[in-house]
Amino acid sequence: MTKDDYEIAEWILIRQAQSAKITEEQIITWNSYQDETNKLWRAKGRLGNSELNSECKYPIYLPNRNTITELPIKQQHEEIYHAETAYTLCEIRHKFWIPKGRSAVKRVISSCIGCKRWTAKPFKLPEMPNLPET
Repeated sequence: MTKDDYEIAEWILIRQAQSAKITEEQIITWNSYQDETNKLWRAKGRLGNSELNSECKYPIYLPNRNTITELPIKQQHEEIYHAETAYTLCEIRHKFWIPKGRSAVKRVISSCIGCKRWTAKPFKLPEMPNLPET
């Protein structure tokens, strides 16, 4: 699979996620605009005059509760070696903007098998009851 194939597949999935539930009210509330080159919804922010690249200035909008949104979160979480919520969210925000992103990242990380393995508590036997009276 080439880089171009990967980018096309990513674009198709993002378009599918964005077409699910975006309303006119949400566009106004989140101060979003549709990119003319690739027709993706992007979030405007206060970084317009910064020296960051345009992908960081205007991140791609992804809906909060969507299975497609979980894919880049899982990918980023695994790329940074199962880091905690704050660091994973920081890395996600370089490219994507997710409303209530912290809760979305927490939800995905809480279902991560690798993280559960390291945070699991050992099995503890219940307390033994007293012997019966004779």
